Amino acid sequence: MDEPPHIRWQRAFAAHLRDPARHPMPEGIDRRGAATYRRLLLGNTDRVLSGRFARAQRLLGKPRWADLVGAFQAECASPSPFYRELPAAFLAWLRTDADSLPPWLLPLMEFDWLRFELEIAEDAPWPASAPGGAALNPVARLRGYPFAVHRLPDPPEPGEVDMLLFRDADDIVRIVDLSSTSRALLQRLAAGEDLRGACAGLALELGRPVEELAALARLLLHDLECIGALRLGKRADRA
Repeated sequence: MDEPPHIRWQRAFAAHLRDPARHPMPEGIDRRGAATYRRLLLGNTDRVLSGRFARAQRLLGKPRWADLVGAFQAECASPSPFYRELPAAFLAWLRTDADSLPPWLLPLMEFDWLRFELEIAEDAPWPASAPGGAALNPVARLRGYPFAVHRLPDPPEPGEVDMLLFRDADDIVRIVDLSSTSRALLQRLAAGEDLRGACAGLALELGRPVEELAALARLLLHDLECIGALRLGKRADRA
């Protein structure tokens, strides 16, 4: 079924606003008015993305950043009319050509976007119990990045980093640096393993004594409980 003429016209006008070099202006549009509207559209898009990814814009530089935003607007019609959904669409678009970007850019932006998602996430109840020994904060994420994206060098320093991000009782997103072993242990617990089984499995995987990992686990979980990153169950001390 053919689209109604007014829908086709709206699509043609939207395509022209995004990329006037490739899409001619529909009939009946004032050229100066269309140019003004396009500047407003691009300016609003840039303000939203620059506000959400301020560190990326600063480190990349305004000229290169402006080129990316302009290309995004020209090539990628956002699936949503809401400006709040632009950052996720921008990230998805950048991933399609990641090799053309500085290697630190996407990890940095993904980290900043994750922090924002945790800031605005709805409250979720803690599990009623932690039968496996420990329950992670329901507003928490375990992540690893190839750059120190949570620090502020210019640009971020290369090197694998592991971390736990969570929102505490004061609604502040906190970041805990982890060793790769600590992250692997928490991933096993988050996947539903009990503490004893997680330590045994990790010891086998890493070729380390179970007792050594159990001692590490007890210290780690106690420290994380103190800051509200997790809650311990009855079996936490029996790893």
